[in-house]
Amino acid sequence: MAFDILPLVVSAATSFGTSYLANGEYGPISTFSDLWYKKFGHLTEEVKDLQFQREQERVAKYVQDTANLTADAIAEIPPENLHEPRENIARPAISSIEDYGSEEHTRKMFAKLIAASMDSSKDKIAQQSFVEIVKNMAPIDALVLKEAYELNDYIEIGEIQKKFGKGGYTILFTNLILKVSKNEDYQLKSSSLSNLERLGLIKLNYSTGLSDKSDYEQMKNTTIFKDLLDQNNHLITLYKLNPVDKEDTTRYDNWINIIESEIVIGEGYLSLTPFGKDFCTICLSD
Repeated sequence: MAFDILPLVVSAATSFGTSYLANGEYGPISTFSDLWYKKFGHLTEEVKDLQFQREQERVAKYVQDTANLTADAIAEIPPENLHEPRENIARPAISSIEDYGSEEHTRKMFAKLIAASMDSSKDKIAQQSFVEIVKNMAPIDALVLKEAYELNDYIEIGEIQKKFGKGGYTILFTNLILKVSKNEDYQLKSSSLSNLERLGLIKLNYSTGLSDKSDYEQMKNTTIFKDLLDQNNHLITLYKLNPVDKEDTTRYDNWINIIESEIVIGEGYLSLTPFGKDFCTICLSD
């Protein structure tokens, strides 16, 4: 079972052609196994309360899956890089699995993070704060961030703006992005970018656009842009049917603002922060 993880790691290592026993690296795995059992050993205890038993069985399923993922990740560490788990990373990550491990993307990230805490090649970039980052990431966040990391470049983002005839604009929609995720739920991806920026993983910049304008032009073909354009055109038509006397300066200026307004794309780009790149290297890289 998942509550004694040591045999899983040794078995996985053997399948990768590495025998930790032969290389004298049993100690770090034993330490890790002790940390794991201390947290999850209680799941082996028999309980009479049916409701509590069902909860234990539910948790045990994704603990088992996380155990397998973690064992495979540890088994890939070269023997010369294997060391005792950094408890300030491994312990809180293991402790978080019970409350945050019900989703697959979270289990995968915790497994990679725990393994990284035992890999000397990752010591400089694996951070305790990554545990909290994993806990705050939805599936769409992990998907968007992973694809952005794999593109390894600045990525076009856009704001749908309503520019007024007398100057100025208002933002109707922000963080429109095309290059990551095939999901056309633009609101979902927009919220995801805001969350990733909040977590310090990416930076959103709308002070300037990128030199290649093709993606910004493609944004005008999205359903959300077309819908907002149609709404604005309908509003302009209604206003034109009710012209305002020029002598009523305030109302006339407002009227001009509406009938001369247009829907445009405000150009921007996103980039990964150094912190974000380190997180991806540890938790999202294949």
